[in-house]
Amino acid sequence: MRLVEKVNAIALGIIVWIVLVLSVLQFTAFNVDFYREQYAFRDTAASIGVSETDLIKVTEVLLDYTSGKRPDMIVNVEVNGVMKQYYNQREIDHMVDVRILYLKVLQIRDILLLIGLVNIFALFAFRKKKVVEELNFGLTWVSVGFGAIILLLGSFAIINFDAFWTAFHKVFFSNDLWLLDPYTDNLINMVPQEFFIDLIVMILIHFTLSLMTIFVLLKSEKAKGITQNSLKVIAVITMTIDHMGYFLFPEIREMRIIGRIAYPIFTYLFAMSYRFSHDKIKLLIRLVIFAVGGHLLILWAGDSGFYNILFLFILGWIAFWVIDQKKGLFVNLIVVSILAYLAQAIGVDYGYYGILTLVIFYVFYENRWKQFLFFSILTIFFSFEWLITNLLTNSQYWTYLPTIFSRGIYSFTSYFPQIFAILALIPIGFYVYKAPKSKTSWTYITNQYFFYFYYPIHFAILAYLHFHS
Repeated sequence: MRLVEKVNAIALGIIVWIVLVLSVLQFTAFNVDFYREQYAFRDTAASIGVSETDLIKVTEVLLDYTSGKRPDMIVNVEVNGVMKQYYNQREIDHMVDVRILYLKVLQIRDILLLIGLVNIFALFAFRKKKVVEELNFGLTWVSVGFGAIILLLGSFAIINFDAFWTAFHKVFFSNDLWLLDPYTDNLINMVPQEFFIDLIVMILIHFTLSLMTIFVLLKSEKAKGITQNSLKVIAVITMTIDHMGYFLFPEIREMRIIGRIAYPIFTYLFAMSYRFSHDKIKLLIRLVIFAVGGHLLILWAGDSGFYNILFLFILGWIAFWVIDQKKGLFVNLIVVSILAYLAQAIGVDYGYYGILTLVIFYVFYENRWKQFLFFSILTIFFSFEWLITNLLTNSQYWTYLPTIFSRGIYSFTSYFPQIFAILALIPIGFYVYKAPKSKTSWTYITNQYFFYFYYPIHFAILAYLHFHS
């Protein structure tokens, strides 16, 4: 690649990063449902003295004003039994500054987006074969540079968030209107420091997922599909987000929803790795060693459950081995049923659902449509199982249905989160198997063992932070 091409690639990478960050900021910070869940978790309405309906009303006014959809923030609601103007003058003056900054930032985003699109169209017109190469080169190096900056800023925020937050406001604002008083200003009680921490976390997560999607698409264009390594990256990132939500940010339900994507990918990859393994006994030994070792590490961190997914894979290995013996459908059903019951009884992660998922991906490996169909049916049943059980055993539960489904798609995030595991079928559907060039290379061995080490280590670290912080 010539120097001018490298410079253009870096410039394009910077544009993609900035446009992506600002777009994710817009999407996340103006999502009313994010505010609604934060308010519910912290009981914000009661602490301020307003109804939940009025709290959402004043939030929508705030967001509409900031985004330029309305000319003012004047709104009257009942606060502690008294009808009054909700936002005071200091809050309004501060939000004038925020609005000006936000709208300028969006203008910059739109200009950069236009420049980036013109650049990409020019590449397609004059160097079509170089488009993917230049985008991949630019994004990779810019991601390394900007990623290092974000890591430094993140470290600063973790060490002293107050100092980080103060420095942020001094950089972007020329006055101290942002210093609000919780005794007189409602805004600071609506969005306290903890709210902004969660907001920053979600912006980083949405950005990471967006950037990961771009990289996967670039890699898949070259490989004519999604490779095993790309699938692993998707699974590891979404799994990590899920576990961070479980241990560190239980108030952010979306993190658990994102994590639903990971498990089906891991089970699919394990089913495929077993089928193409030349030494299945060695695979079992590796599973047992890392399952037990990882479990001891997780116990040390303070968690006592059988959350290590490798225990489930051990049971899956047994199911695969029995199926391969070709003793007949009846024997297979009996063994799989016993394993599913055992997984459920001893509390292995995902229980019977996990075993059946493994079996579906293994048995129908030659027919992806059957894999997807039966997995979808199983996931839908598993997601609605608790509701079906209650409807059959408690007639009063029928009266709760309007409430359960009152929020549309967000009802599923609250009551039926596992249903989102079906989204994992999208990257799996684009997966293309490619035999490794060498099974003795450092790259192959690293890829093979990375998950075995990463899973218990990251789980133990998060568990330790949860139980000992």
